[in-house]
Amino acid sequence: MTQPQPAGWTYAVNTTTYANTTRDVADIISLVSQASPDWTAATDIYQKGKNSFRNLTDGTPRIMEVTMARDYKTEAYFAAAKSYYGKATYASDPILNALTGTGDFAVGGKWACCGVRQGYASAIARFYGPLYWYHESDDGVLKIRGAGNYVAAYAELNDAVACLMAPRVVVRGDAFRISGRVGPGYNFWDWSAKIAKGACAARSGKADVPKQLLAIFKEAKLLVDPATVDTLAVDRDEAANAYAAKLQEASRQIAITFVRASLASAKSAAKAHKSRASAKKCSTSCGLSKMHLAQAHAYWYIAESALNTMGAPAGDLEEVRNLVDPSTAVARHSTFSDFAKAVRSVVGKTDLSYRKDVYLC
Repeated sequence: MTQPQPAGWTYAVNTTTYANTTRDVADIISLVSQASPDWTAATDIYQKGKNSFRNLTDGTPRIMEVTMARDYKTEAYFAAAKSYYGKATYASDPILNALTGTGDFAVGGKWACCGVRQGYASAIARFYGPLYWYHESDDGVLKIRGAGNYVAAYAELNDAVACLMAPRVVVRGDAFRISGRVGPGYNFWDWSAKIAKGACAARSGKADVPKQLLAIFKEAKLLVDPATVDTLAVDRDEAANAYAAKLQEASRQIAITFVRASLASAKSAAKAHKSRASAKKCSTSCGLSKMHLAQAHAYWYIAESALNTMGAPAGDLEEVRNLVDPSTAVARHSTFSDFAKAVRSVVGKTDLSYRKDVYLC
């Protein structure tokens, strides 16, 4: 179906196939959320690709696993995350093991319950958009500092925006604009907007992060626009630093948004935690309760490195995570209140304000 679009504008999904990764995430979540999950089909999308291509002509796919499992070494975000988790595959290991039923998710493992596999696979899949954004933006900074490649940095910011925000963004030439909802709704911004609905942040205007980010992206592009920047007259380090500073500003917005949405999702999952089993999920032996715990655990886990960078001690973060560990947590009505209380305490140790940046009414 062809989507309607404003005259002179084309959707990002038509100008870069990065946007189609949104559909890969949507398909994975759909496949693993069924009463009888199709783990094989979901794993194939994760490892082989489906909707997104590096080259539309020869059909070379863009593969989620390649991004999530690769060690980007000198890129700032990955260096910080790798240092915190102790491995570059901190994001790829949980989702691949959940999809394939290996590692902790293997038969006899601590998270073998089918509902736990469902919760983990769907939660980590949502992280793909922000993860790729960090890669593209960091890579742009490195290319300016290394080869002085302003053209590459300029183009990669388009790719970063498309992957993070598609299909909510349309592009016209060198400009960005927020579109109406035109895709399956599993991109980062549709998810976080849904989570923020009815929140204090929404009523105070803080939920309108996409427009704030687009303004930052436009300013960043001006700093490296090859059509206007005389690369011979501009100090390369100075230009790279200015560009990096703008992207750092955007990174903080993204980190806060992801932390807020992750915490809201984790709290919601913890609140939904029940002691009863559910015949609606893939295994009545573990039921809906452990799936909710797994979601809470996964969302918190993936947000930890950002919270640690903002000042939260690693030991405190781990203690909160353990409160919703589906292998040890006991089903009880206080799960939600205990988790929410611990979250507030830890977030209070960061440079975030729990009430202003995270709290949901």
